[in-house]
Amino acid sequence: MGHWGIRLARWCLIALALPTAALAVTLKKSDVDNFLSNQYQVGEINPSVPVWPLFSREPVAENEKPKLVGYAFESIDFEPVRGYGGKPINILVAIDTDGKFLLSRLLDHREPLFRSEAGIAKLTDFANQYVGITVRHETHILDFRARTSFDEKRATFHGVQAGTVTVKAMDRTIMQSAASVARAHLDAASKGSILGEGNAISLTRGDLLKQEIRPLSWEQ
Repeated sequence: MGHWGIRLARWCLIALALPTAALAVTLKKSDVDNFLSNQYQVGEINPSVPVWPLFSREPVAENEKPKLVGYAFESIDFEPVRGYGGKPINILVAIDTDGKFLLSRLLDHREPLFRSEAGIAKLTDFANQYVGITVRHETHILDFRARTSFDEKRATFHGVQAGTVTVKAMDRTIMQSAASVARAHLDAASKGSILGEGNAISLTRGDLLKQEIRPLSWEQ
């Protein structure tokens, strides 16, 4: 089992052992709506698997369910990574069912060098760079003066001056939390379900943990 598979398995065990209130969800559905409702219909979060399903706003025929587009989630619920300040950095992430990032938005941090409005703006700008790449990309963080670019396999991001440790932590929490949700989606889709429906914890077990992380196969 790979490192990320171990991470996801550990999260499943924690979710089984702890009460719902112990999950780190900090947002309400209305908060997620504020970020995404112009583009997607935000579904209800499942208490056991903290993801909000995102549905298409395109009209559907009567008796048909809206099309699942992807999921939104807080990175600390799947991969809490401590920054320079010793506390996890929280990112609101949304990916589609092909593993493409739809949103990467800084929610909260305790980085001592970036408490000012200017500092928060720098970290927010860094997080925004992930929109458009996928969980299959190799990410590389360069100098703070570099330009963002990506092709089919590789993404290069500008860093943040005096923030090397911080942006490395952000990269890890964004990419690994997204990979965990993507893999769980694959397992749920193989059973004809949406992640979070029914016995949510069971959707993250089984063959899911036997798969290699990179590259992911998104063929349904």
